Amino acid sequence: MRIDHVDPRSSHKEKIFDYHNLVGSCFGNEKALPPRDIHCDPRKDRLSLHADLKPTNPNCENQLLVTSEGQVVSKSLEVSASVEEVLNLNHKSLKISRKKALVGFLDVGSTDEALALIAGFEEKKDEKFEPFCGIIITYLRQEYL
Repeated sequence: MRIDHVDPRSSHKEKIFDYHNLVGSCFGNEKALPPRDIHCDPRKDRLSLHADLKPTNPNCENQLLVTSEGQVVSKSLEVSASVEEVLNLNHKSLKISRKKALVGFLDVGSTDEALALIAGFEEKKDEKFEPFCGIIITYLRQEYL
């Protein structure tokens, strides 16, 4: 995990040490992939996210949907542009990983079962969340709630 400045340091020098501007981010395969294939914070670098996608926005999680194919989508063209161009969240490797994580949850039997699964994924195990738990929770909420 690395620390990301939500509003880039290059254009918001006054926010460099502002805790409200700092969030955890993944490494985005920065060292393993060519620049066109990196994602998350290394891809964002000095770019700005759409305001609705900033993790400090309390409504951030409601801006995105997840398809059964593992693609992250939005109803907003501007938000979709941030997903694609700024964060590269639909890179082939990410979609494949998300799809694998979702496979066991595509045919949940009922709303009660979905709620139980969501509750389980919202809990940490050994101080860690399950990989892709946010994607699974988002998918279950959009499909069953």
